[in-house]
Amino acid sequence: PGFFDNVKVLVEEGEIPQSRIDHAVSKILYAKFQLGLFENRYTSQEVVDNTLLNKAHRDLALKTAQKSMVLLKNNGVLPLKQGVERILVTGPNADHQALLGEWARVQPDNNVITVLEGINQQYGAASTIEHVAIARHELISAAELSAVSQSAEQADVVIAVMGENSLRFDANKTSAENVDRPTLDLVGNQIELLKNIKASGAKLVVVLVNGGPIASEWLTENADAILEAWEPGMYGGQAIAETLVGKVNPAGRLPITVPRSVGHLQSFYNHKPSAFHRGGFYLSSRKPLYYFGYGLSYTTFDYRNLTVPETMTTKDSLTMTVDIKNTGEMDGDEVVLIYINDKVSTVTTPVRKLVAFKRIHLKRGEQQTVSFTIDNKDFELLDRHMKPVVEPGEFEIIIGDHVKVATVIAQD
Repeated sequence: PGFFDNVKVLVEEGEIPQSRIDHAVSKILYAKFQLGLFENRYTSQEVVDNTLLNKAHRDLALKTAQKSMVLLKNNGVLPLKQGVERILVTGPNADHQALLGEWARVQPDNNVITVLEGINQQYGAASTIEHVAIARHELISAAELSAVSQSAEQADVVIAVMGENSLRFDANKTSAENVDRPTLDLVGNQIELLKNIKASGAKLVVVLVNGGPIASEWLTENADAILEAWEPGMYGGQAIAETLVGKVNPAGRLPITVPRSVGHLQSFYNHKPSAFHRGGFYLSSRKPLYYFGYGLSYTTFDYRNLTVPETMTTKDSLTMTVDIKNTGEMDGDEVVLIYINDKVSTVTTPVRKLVAFKRIHLKRGEQQTVSFTIDNKDFELLDRHMKPVVEPGEFEIIIGDHVKVATVIAQD
């Protein structure tokens, strides 16, 4: 309250330059000009179709969704084979526009491909795709639980699309702005639904549609496969289905650390060395469910011939190379992550810090030499005087399972 009046006064008094206001609103005004809103304040469907929903934008939406898939677990059930006789698709997000996420209005059906629609696109008449609808995320009825159990007993594979609903104008939203979650587990009795499916004996493939982390030890231990799909947008259902059947080889990596519970919230990859030296939690491991940077693939990659200079000065950047080979049976992307660790320093530094990454595509059997240059500033720390400095000493260069030591010597 009062924000705009006070800002206006500060601009008039010269405390805030008008150029700062121009900069803040320029992108919004530019978007409005592109949409023709200054000529016609009500955008026509034609403008929406030609400007926002043109082919280039749709193709980018699909590509973005495909690249964001993170495979968290797979005991061999994925990718699903063609010819699976009976597939049950269920869960509150199976045929739901929660794929769009927060700050999105419900769209016309032809603008969104749900997971159920995506699965139907991938299978022909040889497979029976059954759908048991779940009306709400937080309260799955006894009748719905019973229907899923009965159908699961007849299914070879159950694809359970679980998670959150953050649609802004949905009365049944379970997360996002103004709807804080008191737990990081699946809301309501979604786990009960999954336990019933597990008891049926069918293979359980769980797809998570969510904006924040889902922390469930039961899910991690009992699902046959888990695909983290986030809130993948209009073409999310197609991207999910293509990933499940192997047309897309998942290569996404977690941009967060997923804790075991809300009580494990101090879970992050770049912690101080002494952060967890006093042991674990009572009746629980202190280790997170999944680390930052984690993600599986349908193929395997071998890292070899890591080349790192043994010494550098405090003014140098560091150039390194590594050979990466696709040793599995499928083409796929690999996300190469480079971390460093300052082994001894005058102030405490993280156990590892991400300094570079690249996403590369390798065909089956293909090998590629990948090079990185780690900028000098990435070796800096803020000393006790809060000045950025590169201190002489040893730095660990970490890539995959490989660790190399580079020694920084004093500048002459």
